[in-house]
Amino acid sequence: MNMSIYNFFAPANTIDNLLERNKNLLEENKRLKMKINALKNPESNNSNPKYKVENNEIQAEEDGNNIENNEMDIDDPPKCDSPLKKRKNYSILSKYRILQELDNKKTSEVAKKYNIPLSTFKGWKKNEDKYKELILKKEGNKQRLEGGGRKITDPEYEIFLVNWIKSERQKKNQISYFRFIKYAKENYKGNTLKFSIGWLQKFLLRNNFSYRKRTTTCFIDENIITKKINEEFFPELYSFIVDNPNKTIFYNMDEIRIELDCISDKTIDVKGIKYVPIKNSNSERKAYTIALCISNRGRKLKPFILFDGKGTNLLKQLDPKNTIIEFTQKLNGSYMNADLFKKWCEKIYDAEVNLEEKNNSILLLDNCGSIHDKFSPKDTQVFFFPANSTKYLQPLDLGVNKIFKGKFKIFWEEWMANNNKTTSSGYTKSMDRQTFINAVSRIWEEIEQSVIINSFNEITKGLKKIDEDLNNNIIE
Repeated sequence: MNMSIYNFFAPANTIDNLLERNKNLLEENKRLKMKINALKNPESNNSNPKYKVENNEIQAEEDGNNIENNEMDIDDPPKCDSPLKKRKNYSILSKYRILQELDNKKTSEVAKKYNIPLSTFKGWKKNEDKYKELILKKEGNKQRLEGGGRKITDPEYEIFLVNWIKSERQKKNQISYFRFIKYAKENYKGNTLKFSIGWLQKFLLRNNFSYRKRTTTCFIDENIITKKINEEFFPELYSFIVDNPNKTIFYNMDEIRIELDCISDKTIDVKGIKYVPIKNSNSERKAYTIALCISNRGRKLKPFILFDGKGTNLLKQLDPKNTIIEFTQKLNGSYMNADLFKKWCEKIYDAEVNLEEKNNSILLLDNCGSIHDKFSPKDTQVFFFPANSTKYLQPLDLGVNKIFKGKFKIFWEEWMANNNKTTSSGYTKSMDRQTFINAVSRIWEEIEQSVIINSFNEITKGLKKIDEDLNNNIIE
């Protein structure tokens, strides 16, 4: 079936409909053929009592059956779940093992046993020695011999397109199906390639490409960030440690946003089903901020939870567990600001880290000047990560935040599965603040000490590299 580019970019259910329509057209074609045969041979029409010929037209018997909906007994295509028959693929190892059965059985018996055509089986027999060589090289999992299968129509143009994709992705440019098909058509000088859906799928498969979901959005060249890290951040931090050899404890604080509805795009459900709803409380845009702090010795300071609103009465009602609760005094979001960072320093860092440890500590923060520049903890040296470098350096981003969010997501799924409370309008109730506090407290306790220590590996590696280049042997 020749499908246009639009059809390919249509949603999955639209493509399914097109395939189903193609199947129905084939069935209708069979019905029309039978009508024509009945018109040509009216006498033979008695063999099919469901139809009769009157005035050179085919009509259904008066049994309530409709021609379009009637199931044919003659030339009716076999029913199948998919429009194409699925063929079984055998690995080279499987082919070789099947061929070994010829020692005791005839070729026709073995071919019949595995439902393999004799022509295919004889082709396997010719390549038996080659199969054995590949198996000895531990390459028996391959599906076919090198050079086998249908040949590429235009190998040179295929290489051209592969190189174009690689070049575009090196520049971090997006390549959608639509853009790729358009580019391939505009630059093709021949007339043999049709750039159909089948061609595109096979092109991606044989060249090890797939349609990937992005992992991050690129705003700045990674080489610039790496240069800043290696030429500015680590030398400056290393120089400070050399001048202050007692500064051996690193603390890292970072804020994360936790949504009250942790809905995923996917869920386990029946294959092929069209309607896949996921229960939620319609609170996807509502989230709370949590400030977490860890040290390279494996220590965890209390989570600092920020709720929106004034919270004058709620502060007395809520049980903080092993956390510190603060309200932002704003109704439009629970975001960290300079005043709240000051409260974190006073209520968390200054309260839990003693003076002796502070004198031996370095606090690592992200480069958010509007928050961190106005206030710093007492008796502690603060270092800021270079802009856009936290995903490469920040210990919380590298090891803890992802685990914390993953555990909270599992908690949310279980909580939502058992949540049957509804609002007066009929919506599922969102998670209350006390439940949120309990979850944060429990999950924070579950974070293992080894995970926290390993989160500082990138900091240690960077300092060790400079230390080894200078042969100082200061960094352990």
